[in-house]
Amino acid sequence: MKKVIVIFFAIIGLIAAGLLIWLATLDGKIEVEKTITVNSPVESAYKTVADFNSWPQWSPWLCMEPNAKISVSNEGTKQGDIYTWNGELVGAGEIEHTSLEMNKSINQEIRFSKPFESSYKVFWNFEASTDSTTKITWGMNGEMPFLLRFTAKFMEPIIGMDYDRGLKMLKEFIETGKVNSEIEIVGLTAFNGFSYVGKTATCPMNEISTSMSETFKSLEELCSKDSLSYNKALTVYHNFDFTSTECNYTSGMPVPENYTTGDEGFNIGKLETTKVVKVILKGNYEHLGNAWSAAYAYINHKGLKPIKGADLFELYLTNPNEEPDPSKWITEVYIPVE
Repeated sequence: MKKVIVIFFAIIGLIAAGLLIWLATLDGKIEVEKTITVNSPVESAYKTVADFNSWPQWSPWLCMEPNAKISVSNEGTKQGDIYTWNGELVGAGEIEHTSLEMNKSINQEIRFSKPFESSYKVFWNFEASTDSTTKITWGMNGEMPFLLRFTAKFMEPIIGMDYDRGLKMLKEFIETGKVNSEIEIVGLTAFNGFSYVGKTATCPMNEISTSMSETFKSLEELCSKDSLSYNKALTVYHNFDFTSTECNYTSGMPVPENYTTGDEGFNIGKLETTKVVKVILKGNYEHLGNAWSAAYAYINHKGLKPIKGADLFELYLTNPNEEPDPSKWITEVYIPVE
């Protein structure tokens, strides 16, 4: 028996040693850099970012959990001042101003304590333009903890998307004083399926807005021709992948069960009745990433499992042609789960 136990632990030791050697060969570095141009003088852009008290208004993380505990040390605008957060979905940590150069740059250190301990360097650069606009660059670099090195190349695009979302909200906040993005996490619920007529397209991720405008225009023309009434629209995402540069999707309108079409380029599909995680966005479509991020954060927090290969989808409950104010647009996002 002792011999069996010795052999067992020897095998475990070899496996552990092999894993450590494999991890040692991996590049755990993370480098993220995103930019945006805001219609504002550099003084205003810099002042907003330098003031930690403004961060809850445009944070790409806090929008999913606005009740998370936040604290800011001192004035929140000078070297050594710290912004601290603690929540169920956003985890816990702090970010410190390590150096500031007025209207030019801010350097920070971000220190996570939950879900795991790690620290990274964060930087902001501000470039003034002669037309009173400002180019803002937000970046982060560092290295994943040794045992998590294998996640580095996956985390880079995820963090990059967070920074893109944050910069969009920062731009809106600087330019208008508010952000049209309000998140409600409904959570685990049942979805009642229905049939739809759809038009499928594939496009680069950065052209999805233009592409969808075209597909929905075609659908509206079909609905008008066939005298179809509808009170919502939808998008079904096929083979959804955060790291992909392309998006394959179907735009659709609800139709009766017996509806058929012979028009070329359109197809009849069905959203099945299923268990889902549901999140509601009230606000501009450009902030839909906030709803998706909240949905996945909820899934991870609750230990749920998305159905492998299942299509994700959005329902648009507001017609922008009838309601021009983006702050009133209602969108529901759904992730089917086991």
